[in-house]
Amino acid sequence: MGEGYAFFNSTGKFPHKYTIQELPSASDIIDFEKIEGQPGKMLVVLAKVTDQDSLVIVYSESKRMFYKSLLNVTQIIRSVSIT
Repeated sequence: MGEGYAFFNSTGKFPHKYTIQELPSASDIIDFEKIEGQPGKMLVVLAKVTDQDSLVIVYSESKRMFYKSLLNVTQIIRSVSIT
């Protein structure tokens, strides 16, 4: 992801499942910590579009703000249209 992120931990406890236009997809929330020690959370959604193409959606925010905006992010993900 970049040298600014020193620690990643997949929680494996995220109950929400995302489907992008009925494409096979997977998602998880990851806890991360920047080198400066600032904690955050990241939502990663991966959808397989074709055998050669995939779509990745990443939403990252501070731990304090992450869940406040998650509903809006979820609505955006569900509105994605692949043409």
